Amino acid sequence: MDLNTIASRTGLPPRRLRYVMEHGVLPGLRQRPHGYGKDWSFTDFEAFAIALAGVLLDAGLRRDAVVACLDQVVGKFGRHVAIDDIPLYRAYTGKPSTLTIADGRVVRVVAAKQKGVSRGDVDTGWLPLGQDSLDPAPTPIVRIDVDLVALRNRLAP
Repeated sequence: MDLNTIASRTGLPPRRLRYVMEHGVLPGLRQRPHGYGKDWSFTDFEAFAIALAGVLLDAGLRRDAVVACLDQVVGKFGRHVAIDDIPLYRAYTGKPSTLTIADGRVVRVVAAKQKGVSRGDVDTGWLPLGQDSLDPAPTPIVRIDVDLVALRNRLAP
């Protein structure tokens, strides 16, 4: 899938998606060659993560908060971990699934078990966005919830 396809299916501006790529917002795609005229092609999961980054930026989150969020739910697991152990991938394949950012300080991914998959539900608990983040109050004041199933469905052909 290319950036124009992601843009047309999600309604996100192509410029926003190019920003995600050119500014290294996603941990797994930071080493890709940059520059104008590049024909980028992505797996369905990469397209999903790019769209998620675009949605979070459109919601008003600063780039450093989006980078920290995606590092927590994708990047910190590295290449030595099976893809099924990455919380965002499990949420990508789960129903229902939600990514929540609370008070701009913590992120949480919650997903129900996918039918036919041996792995159970996923709940990352609150993960800090940055080194000085604290656990949120029992009831966060500000929450940004992303319905990951709705986002995945928009990307489907």
